[in-house]
Amino acid sequence: MNYEKETMNMTKKILIKYVLVAVLSFLLATGFALGFLLVNFFNADAYTSVTLPSGNSAIGNLYDGTDFNRNNFLKFAKKLGYDSFLDLVDEVEKGTKKNAAQMGEITVALGNYINSKGVDTDLVWMPTYLSTDSAGNAILTLWLADVAVSTNADGATTYTVNDQEASPFTDGTYNASNNNATQSWTGDDSISYTVYMSTYDSSFVRHVMLGLSDDNAFRSNYTQAWGHNALWTGTTWNFPTVDGSRITSLPAANTMNKFRQLTQGALSQYVVTPSQVGWQMAQNKYKNDPGYTGTGAAYYPKNWVGDKIWIPSLTDIEPAYWNLNAKQIAAPANFSDYYIRTPDPTQGEATSHYALYLLNRVGSGSIFPCLNNPVLPAFHLNLSMIAKQFVDVPEIKSATAFTYTGVEQSLDLSDSTLVTGFDANKMYVSNIAKKVASAGTVAPSVDTTEPDATKRTKVK
Repeated sequence: MNYEKETMNMTKKILIKYVLVAVLSFLLATGFALGFLLVNFFNADAYTSVTLPSGNSAIGNLYDGTDFNRNNFLKFAKKLGYDSFLDLVDEVEKGTKKNAAQMGEITVALGNYINSKGVDTDLVWMPTYLSTDSAGNAILTLWLADVAVSTNADGATTYTVNDQEASPFTDGTYNASNNNATQSWTGDDSISYTVYMSTYDSSFVRHVMLGLSDDNAFRSNYTQAWGHNALWTGTTWNFPTVDGSRITSLPAANTMNKFRQLTQGALSQYVVTPSQVGWQMAQNKYKNDPGYTGTGAAYYPKNWVGDKIWIPSLTDIEPAYWNLNAKQIAAPANFSDYYIRTPDPTQGEATSHYALYLLNRVGSGSIFPCLNNPVLPAFHLNLSMIAKQFVDVPEIKSATAFTYTGVEQSLDLSDSTLVTGFDANKMYVSNIAKKVASAGTVAPSVDTTEPDATKRTKVK
């Protein structure tokens, strides 16, 4: 299947045309008969572990390791009230948006990995938002719904960075009484910044735990210990002086496989970065939001908007965007809470330098970035790109026959009694030609009675 993308009118929705070839057989008394029909297609263009949706609300893996699973995409579309996946994509491209409350409590699996106990494990995601990217493609925003068990006995304190299930936000934090609140950091854009420990751009979780890159320079370019560090021993806080990184051994790049399919593997081409999503780039309510320009904005650079996957913010989960309920916000099993990307806005300017906003089963609060918590990223899946693979080739029914009478005859491809798989809402006829150029003398043509060339369904 070949396709071409029009780019002439960038102020309108980009129209993706599919060119499909179907064999059209005319059984004529004179022996004329076979032609190629060229058809252009419009672009069909954190629960807890124990409360995860089940049954029909837990949709199987959308990807089998080689191909996308058409049946599971159909199940997802039907769950949202559409007759087909292409209908869903078409409506979203036309401007329909759906948040988590409108989609309901469902999960989908997408991708898989070998977890720390050697078990092949599906990545289970929560659909949070249906929308479009800046190019008009339909996208589905997915947020990781759960984490797997740890290498050791299950429990929040036993997870290690080698699990890639949980990690500190950064590998060090500082005592509020310490004057060393900032560090100098050279960003991915080679610009020098002054950052806080609550800066996501320079964080350990971003540079290492999400597996965005195997490049050693990127993986090691995270902010490290902050002098006097608040350290939870399990029973009390102490504040040892730490020189250098608190992560004594950086996990090898080739072991960071949990999200590799999305960040560097076969699925990465179907992932849309935040920089390509207008509504996300416009978010400006809290620090670490892409569009934030308020107090302290210079301490929160935005190189991360080019990442394939990312830790969500408080803005994302609020009603204006994802609109999640309490069950969807709940922390995974074995954890009482988890961090998001947002510095705690309830604690005042000074405290927000070192305290992240915390979510859990019963409310919210603050958390030190040095504490081990679930790694729950999100990403945007390009549904329009996937839909290209799901368009059926129209076929002439085997019983369809025409007898030569000496009079011009017409065939309407939208007539379901003659043709299967032709959807006049998503396709139209652009050209028809003989399969064998030298066969007979009659040259088939497109019926141009319909003046709108993008609505023509008849040939003669």
